[in-house]
Amino acid sequence: MRAFLEEVLTGRRHGFAAACVRGALTPLEIAYRARLGYVRWSYLSGRRARARLSCRVISVGNLVAGGTGKTPMVQYLARRLREHGVSVAVILRGYGGRKSEVGGVVSDGERVWMSVEESGDEAQLHARTLPGVPVLIGRDRVAAGERAAREFGAEVIVLDDGFQTWQLQRDLDVLLIDATNPFGNGHLLPCGVLREPVKAMARADVVVLTKTEGVDGETLTQLETRLRTWLRADALIARARHKPTCFINWDGEQQPLSHLHGTKVCALSALADNTHFLTTLQRLGLSVEVASSFLDHHRYTQRDWQAARASGLPVVTTEKDWVKLDPTWRTPGTYALRIETEMTHGEREFLRAVIGE
Repeated sequence: MRAFLEEVLTGRRHGFAAACVRGALTPLEIAYRARLGYVRWSYLSGRRARARLSCRVISVGNLVAGGTGKTPMVQYLARRLREHGVSVAVILRGYGGRKSEVGGVVSDGERVWMSVEESGDEAQLHARTLPGVPVLIGRDRVAAGERAAREFGAEVIVLDDGFQTWQLQRDLDVLLIDATNPFGNGHLLPCGVLREPVKAMARADVVVLTKTEGVDGETLTQLETRLRTWLRADALIARARHKPTCFINWDGEQQPLSHLHGTKVCALSALADNTHFLTTLQRLGLSVEVASSFLDHHRYTQRDWQAARASGLPVVTTEKDWVKLDPTWRTPGTYALRIETEMTHGEREFLRAVIGE
Protein backbone atom coordinates (compact mmCIF):
# COMPACT_ATOMS: atom_id res chain seq x y z
CA MET A 1 0.00 0.00 0.00
CA ARG A 2 2.81 2.43 0.88
CA ALA A 3 4.55 1.75 -2.44
CA PHE A 4 1.26 2.26 -4.29
CA LEU A 5 0.65 5.64 -2.62
CA GLU A 6 4.19 6.78 -3.36
CA GLU A 7 3.70 5.92 -7.03
CA VAL A 8 0.42 7.85 -7.13
CA LEU A 9 1.82 10.96 -5.42
CA THR A 10 4.97 11.02 -7.53
CA GLY A 11 3.01 10.62 -10.75
CA ARG A 12 4.44 7.19 -11.59
CA ARG A 13 1.08 5.43 -11.18
CA HIS A 14 -1.92 6.25 -13.37
CA GLY A 15 -5.31 4.73 -13.98
CA PHE A 16 -8.65 4.50 -12.21
CA ALA A 17 -7.29 3.55 -8.77
CA ALA A 18 -4.81 6.43 -8.80
CA ALA A 19 -7.58 8.86 -9.82
CA CYS A 20 -9.73 7.64 -6.92
CA VAL A 21 -6.92 8.25 -4.43
CA ARG A 22 -6.35 11.76 -5.74
CA GLY A 23 -10.08 12.46 -5.65
CA ALA A 24 -10.34 11.37 -2.03
CA LEU A 25 -7.43 13.63 -1.06
CA THR A 26 -8.53 16.68 -3.06
CA PRO A 27 -10.42 18.38 -0.17
CA LEU A 28 -7.27 18.20 1.95
CA GLU A 29 -5.23 19.62 -0.91
CA ILE A 30 -7.66 22.56 -1.19
CA ALA A 31 -7.34 23.25 2.54
CA TYR A 32 -3.55 23.04 2.32
CA ARG A 33 -3.48 25.46 -0.62
CA ALA A 34 -5.63 27.92 1.33
CA ARG A 35 -3.27 27.73 4.29
CA LEU A 36 -0.27 28.37 2.05
CA GLY A 37 -1.98 31.41 0.57
CA TYR A 38 -2.73 32.83 3.99
CA VAL A 39 0.86 32.38 5.23
CA ARG A 40 2.28 33.97 2.09
CA TRP A 41 -0.12 36.92 2.32
CA SER A 42 0.58 37.48 6.03
CA TYR A 43 4.31 37.93 5.41
CA LEU A 44 4.13 39.86 2.14
CA SER A 45 1.52 42.24 3.58
CA GLY A 46 3.68 42.97 6.60
CA ARG A 47 1.28 41.49 9.15
CA ARG A 48 4.09 39.14 10.12
CA ALA A 49 7.66 40.33 10.37
CA ARG A 50 10.55 38.87 8.40
CA ALA A 51 13.83 39.00 10.29
CA ARG A 52 17.14 40.08 8.75
CA LEU A 53 20.33 38.65 10.25
CA SER A 54 23.66 40.46 10.51
CA CYS A 55 25.28 37.87 8.20
CA ARG A 56 24.46 36.54 4.72
CA VAL A 57 21.87 33.77 4.53
CA ILE A 58 21.87 31.20 1.73
CA SER A 59 18.86 28.91 1.60
CA VAL A 60 18.87 25.45 0.05
CA GLY A 61 15.37 24.13 -0.50
CA ASN A 62 12.91 22.47 -2.83
CA LEU A 63 9.30 22.49 -3.96
CA VAL A 64 8.60 18.84 -3.23
CA ALA A 65 8.60 16.76 -0.07
CA GLY A 66 12.23 15.64 -0.10
CA GLY A 67 14.32 13.56 -2.46
CA THR A 68 16.13 16.34 -4.35
CA GLY A 69 19.50 16.09 -2.60
CA LYS A 70 19.48 18.98 -0.13
CA THR A 71 21.88 17.30 2.29
CA PRO A 72 24.78 16.81 -0.16
CA MET A 73 24.17 20.29 -1.62
CA VAL A 74 24.38 21.91 1.82
CA GLN A 75 27.65 20.08 2.41
CA TYR A 76 28.96 21.16 -1.00
CA LEU A 77 28.20 24.82 -0.25
CA ALA A 78 29.64 24.71 3.27
CA ARG A 79 32.90 23.22 1.99
CA ARG A 80 33.23 25.68 -0.90
CA LEU A 81 32.62 28.63 1.41
CA ARG A 82 35.26 27.33 3.81
CA GLU A 83 37.72 26.96 0.93
CA HIS A 84 37.21 30.67 0.20
CA GLY A 85 38.03 31.57 3.80
CA VAL A 86 34.44 32.31 4.78
CA SER A 87 33.22 31.49 8.29
CA VAL A 88 30.08 29.42 7.74
CA ALA A 89 27.45 27.71 9.88
CA VAL A 90 24.64 25.32 8.93
CA ILE A 91 21.15 25.85 10.34
CA LEU A 92 18.25 23.40 10.05
CA ARG A 93 15.08 22.32 11.81
CA GLY A 94 16.47 19.05 13.13
CA TYR A 95 13.50 17.03 11.98
CA GLY A 96 12.97 13.89 14.04
CA GLY A 97 15.26 15.03 16.85
CA ARG A 98 14.07 15.45 20.43
CA LYS A 99 15.61 18.92 20.64
CA SER A 100 14.22 20.27 17.38
CA GLU A 101 11.67 22.40 19.22
CA VAL A 102 13.98 24.01 21.78
CA GLY A 103 16.98 24.05 19.45
CA GLY A 104 20.66 24.05 20.26
CA VAL A 105 24.20 23.47 19.04
CA VAL A 106 24.72 20.06 17.44
CA SER A 107 28.37 20.78 16.69
CA ASP A 108 30.68 23.72 17.32
CA GLY A 109 32.80 22.67 14.35
CA GLU A 110 35.17 20.66 16.52
CA ARG A 111 33.01 18.48 18.73
CA VAL A 112 29.58 16.92 18.29
CA TRP A 113 27.45 17.76 21.33
CA MET A 114 24.16 16.03 20.50
CA SER A 115 23.22 12.45 19.80
CA VAL A 116 21.31 11.54 16.66
CA GLU A 117 18.19 11.04 18.80
CA GLU A 118 18.48 14.66 19.94
CA SER A 119 19.49 16.30 16.67
CA GLY A 120 17.84 14.21 13.96
CA ASP A 121 19.65 12.35 11.18
CA GLU A 122 20.41 15.20 8.77
CA ALA A 123 21.87 17.50 11.41
CA GLN A 124 23.94 14.64 12.81
CA LEU A 125 25.36 13.86 9.38
CA HIS A 126 26.33 17.51 8.86
CA ALA A 127 27.95 17.63 12.29
CA ARG A 128 30.05 14.52 11.63
CA THR A 129 31.15 15.32 8.10
CA LEU A 130 31.71 19.10 8.14
CA PRO A 131 34.75 19.82 10.33
CA GLY A 132 35.12 23.47 11.21
CA VAL A 133 31.45 24.18 10.49
CA PRO A 134 29.08 24.78 13.43
CA VAL A 135 25.71 23.06 13.04
CA LEU A 136 22.66 24.36 14.89
CA ILE A 137 19.06 23.16 14.97
CA GLY A 138 15.75 24.61 16.07
CA ARG A 139 12.23 25.34 14.99
CA ASP A 140 13.06 29.03 15.37
CA ARG A 141 15.60 29.41 12.58
CA VAL A 142 15.93 33.14 13.31
CA ALA A 143 17.13 32.47 16.86
CA ALA A 144 19.46 29.73 15.64
CA GLY A 145 20.92 32.04 13.00
CA GLU A 146 21.44 34.87 15.47
CA ARG A 147 23.24 32.47 17.81
CA ALA A 148 25.47 31.21 15.00
CA ALA A 149 26.51 34.76 14.13
CA ARG A 150 26.94 35.83 17.76
CA GLU A 151 28.74 32.80 19.24
CA PHE A 152 30.60 31.41 16.24
CA GLY A 153 31.17 34.51 14.13
CA ALA A 154 29.37 33.05 11.13
CA GLU A 155 29.68 35.31 8.10
CA VAL A 156 27.39 33.10 6.02
CA ILE A 157 24.63 30.79 7.16
CA VAL A 158 23.55 27.92 4.96
CA LEU A 159 19.89 27.29 5.72
CA ASP A 160 19.03 23.65 5.08
CA ASP A 161 15.47 23.27 3.75
CA GLY A 162 14.76 26.98 3.93
CA PHE A 163 12.76 27.81 0.80
CA GLN A 164 9.52 27.83 2.81
CA THR A 165 11.05 29.62 5.85
CA TRP A 166 9.18 32.89 5.43
CA GLN A 167 10.19 34.37 8.81
CA LEU A 168 13.83 34.72 7.78
CA GLN A 169 15.00 36.88 4.88
CA ARG A 170 17.62 35.34 2.61
CA ASP A 171 20.31 36.80 0.41
CA LEU A 172 20.26 33.84 -1.98
CA ASP A 173 17.59 31.21 -2.53
CA VAL A 174 18.89 28.00 -4.10
CA LEU A 175 16.07 25.76 -5.29
CA LEU A 176 16.78 22.11 -6.11
CA ILE A 177 14.69 20.25 -8.66
CA ASP A 178 14.95 16.51 -9.26
CA ALA A 179 15.54 16.21 -12.99
CA THR A 180 14.16 12.65 -13.02
CA ASN A 181 10.78 13.66 -11.53
CA PRO A 182 10.49 17.45 -11.14
CA PHE A 183 6.99 17.90 -9.71
CA GLY A 184 5.50 14.48 -9.04
CA ASN A 185 1.90 14.30 -10.18
CA GLY A 186 1.61 18.09 -10.15
CA HIS A 187 -0.60 18.25 -7.05
CA LEU A 188 0.04 19.79 -3.65
CA LEU A 189 0.33 17.78 -0.44
CA PRO A 190 -1.27 15.45 0.49
CA CYS A 191 -2.67 14.79 -2.98
CA GLY A 192 0.83 15.02 -4.46
CA VAL A 193 4.38 15.79 -3.37
CA LEU A 194 4.45 19.55 -4.02
CA ARG A 195 4.91 21.72 -0.94
CA GLU A 196 4.05 24.84 -2.96
CA PRO A 197 2.61 25.55 -6.40
CA VAL A 198 5.19 25.37 -9.19
CA LYS A 199 4.92 29.12 -9.79
CA ALA A 200 6.55 29.66 -6.37
CA MET A 201 9.91 28.99 -8.02
CA ALA A 202 9.78 32.63 -9.14
CA ARG A 203 11.31 33.40 -5.72
CA ALA A 204 14.45 31.39 -6.53
CA ASP A 205 17.72 33.09 -7.41
CA VAL A 206 19.33 29.83 -8.53
CA VAL A 207 17.72 26.59 -9.68
CA VAL A 208 19.90 23.48 -9.64
CA LEU A 209 18.73 20.43 -11.53
CA THR A 210 19.87 17.42 -9.50
CA LYS A 211 20.24 13.71 -10.31
CA THR A 212 21.11 14.64 -13.88
CA GLU A 213 23.13 11.44 -14.21
CA GLY A 214 19.83 9.69 -14.91
CA VAL A 215 18.57 12.06 -17.62
CA ASP A 216 19.71 12.61 -21.22
CA GLY A 217 20.85 16.02 -22.45
CA GLU A 218 17.84 16.72 -24.65
CA THR A 219 15.42 16.10 -21.80
CA LEU A 220 17.42 18.40 -19.53
CA THR A 221 17.34 21.16 -22.14
CA GLN A 222 13.58 20.79 -22.53
CA LEU A 223 13.14 20.93 -18.74
CA GLU A 224 15.22 24.10 -18.49
CA THR A 225 13.10 25.73 -21.21
CA ARG A 226 9.98 24.76 -19.28
CA LEU A 227 11.36 26.17 -16.03
CA ARG A 228 12.10 29.51 -17.66
CA THR A 229 8.36 30.14 -17.97
CA TRP A 230 8.18 30.43 -14.16
CA LEU A 231 11.60 31.83 -13.25
CA ARG A 232 12.71 35.44 -13.13
CA ALA A 233 14.75 36.57 -16.11
CA ASP A 234 17.91 36.95 -13.99
CA ALA A 235 17.63 33.53 -12.30
CA LEU A 236 20.48 31.10 -12.90
CA ILE A 237 19.94 27.47 -13.88
CA ALA A 238 22.74 25.02 -13.07
CA ARG A 239 23.07 21.25 -13.16
CA ALA A 240 24.44 18.74 -10.67
CA ARG A 241 24.71 15.03 -10.21
CA HIS A 242 24.93 12.75 -7.19
CA LYS A 243 28.45 11.39 -7.27
CA PRO A 244 29.29 8.26 -5.23
CA THR A 245 32.82 8.68 -3.87
CA CYS A 246 33.53 5.67 -1.62
CA PHE A 247 32.15 3.10 0.79
CA ILE A 248 32.65 3.47 4.53
CA ASN A 249 33.15 0.12 6.25
CA TRP A 250 32.26 -0.97 9.79
CA ASP A 251 35.59 0.38 11.12
CA GLY A 252 35.04 3.80 9.56
CA GLU A 253 37.63 3.16 6.85
CA GLN A 254 37.08 4.33 3.29
CA GLN A 255 36.94 1.67 0.60
CA PRO A 256 37.00 2.31 -3.17
CA LEU A 257 33.79 2.01 -5.16
CA SER A 258 35.20 -1.12 -6.80
CA HIS A 259 35.34 -2.85 -3.41
CA LEU A 260 31.83 -4.32 -3.68
CA HIS A 261 31.59 -4.61 -7.45
CA GLY A 262 29.72 -7.79 -8.38
CA THR A 263 28.71 -8.45 -4.76
CA LYS A 264 25.19 -9.51 -3.80
CA VAL A 265 23.95 -7.13 -1.09
CA CYS A 266 21.01 -6.09 1.05
CA ALA A 267 20.21 -2.38 0.57
CA LEU A 268 18.95 -0.58 3.68
CA SER A 269 17.59 2.95 3.38
CA ALA A 270 15.04 5.40 4.75
CA LEU A 271 14.91 8.24 2.24
CA ALA A 272 12.35 10.32 0.41
CA ASP A 273 13.58 8.56 -2.76
CA ASN A 274 14.75 5.04 -1.92
CA THR A 275 14.54 4.03 -5.57
CA HIS A 276 17.37 6.36 -6.53
CA PHE A 277 19.63 4.76 -3.92
CA LEU A 278 18.91 1.30 -5.30
CA THR A 279 19.59 2.49 -8.84
CA THR A 280 22.89 4.02 -7.74
CA LEU A 281 24.03 0.74 -6.20
CA GLN A 282 23.15 -1.11 -9.37
CA ARG A 283 25.09 1.39 -11.49
CA LEU A 284 28.11 0.70 -9.28
CA GLY A 285 27.88 -2.97 -10.19
CA LEU A 286 26.29 -4.26 -6.98
CA SER A 287 23.55 -6.88 -7.18
CA VAL A 288 20.72 -5.77 -4.87
CA GLU A 289 19.12 -9.06 -3.81
CA VAL A 290 17.16 -7.61 -0.86
CA ALA A 291 15.87 -4.05 -0.43
CA SER A 292 14.78 -2.93 3.04
CA SER A 293 13.24 0.49 2.38
CA PHE A 294 11.52 2.76 4.90
CA LEU A 295 9.96 6.22 4.99
CA ASP A 296 12.25 9.24 5.25
CA HIS A 297 13.74 9.81 8.74
CA HIS A 298 12.70 6.35 9.93
CA ARG A 299 14.29 5.45 13.25
CA TYR A 300 15.65 1.93 13.01
CA THR A 301 14.82 -0.72 15.57
CA GLN A 302 16.61 -3.90 16.55
CA ARG A 303 14.00 -5.81 14.56
CA ASP A 304 14.72 -3.74 11.41
CA TRP A 305 18.41 -4.49 11.70
CA GLN A 306 17.92 -8.18 12.40
CA ALA A 307 15.65 -8.45 9.35
CA ALA A 308 18.33 -6.87 7.16
CA ARG A 309 21.07 -9.12 8.53
CA ALA A 310 18.87 -12.21 8.22
CA SER A 311 19.59 -12.20 4.48
CA GLY A 312 23.16 -13.22 5.23
CA LEU A 313 24.34 -10.64 2.70
CA PRO A 314 26.53 -7.56 3.21
CA VAL A 315 24.32 -4.62 4.20
CA VAL A 316 24.82 -1.36 2.33
CA THR A 317 23.13 1.81 3.51
CA THR A 318 23.45 5.59 3.09
CA GLU A 319 25.52 7.90 5.28
CA LYS A 320 22.31 9.55 6.44
CA ASP A 321 21.06 6.15 7.63
CA TRP A 322 24.50 5.12 8.91
CA VAL A 323 24.45 7.77 11.67
CA LYS A 324 21.18 6.30 12.97
CA LEU A 325 22.49 2.76 13.36
CA ASP A 326 23.48 1.59 16.82
CA PRO A 327 27.31 1.38 16.85
CA THR A 328 27.07 -2.26 17.94
CA TRP A 329 25.28 -3.06 14.68
CA ARG A 330 28.25 -1.91 12.58
CA THR A 331 29.83 -5.32 12.30
CA PRO A 332 31.93 -6.79 9.46
CA GLY A 333 29.83 -6.81 6.31
CA THR A 334 28.15 -3.42 6.84
CA TYR A 335 28.89 -0.43 4.62
CA ALA A 336 27.69 3.11 3.99
CA LEU A 337 27.84 4.71 0.54
CA ARG A 338 29.15 8.27 0.54
CA ILE A 339 27.43 10.58 -1.97
CA GLU A 340 28.56 14.09 -2.85
CA THR A 341 27.19 16.81 -5.10
CA GLU A 342 29.15 17.41 -8.28
CA MET A 343 28.25 20.42 -10.38
CA THR A 344 28.20 19.56 -14.07
CA HIS A 345 26.99 22.82 -15.60
CA GLY A 346 27.07 26.43 -14.43
CA GLU A 347 29.35 25.88 -11.42
CA ARG A 348 31.42 29.04 -11.92
CA GLU A 349 28.36 31.31 -12.07
CA PHE A 350 26.76 29.43 -9.19
CA LEU A 351 29.78 29.82 -6.92
CA ARG A 352 30.08 33.48 -7.84
CA ALA A 353 26.53 34.00 -6.59
CA VAL A 354 27.21 31.93 -3.44
CA ILE A 355 30.39 33.81 -2.52
CA GLY A 356 28.66 37.11 -3.22
CA GLU A 357 31.08 38.37 -5.84
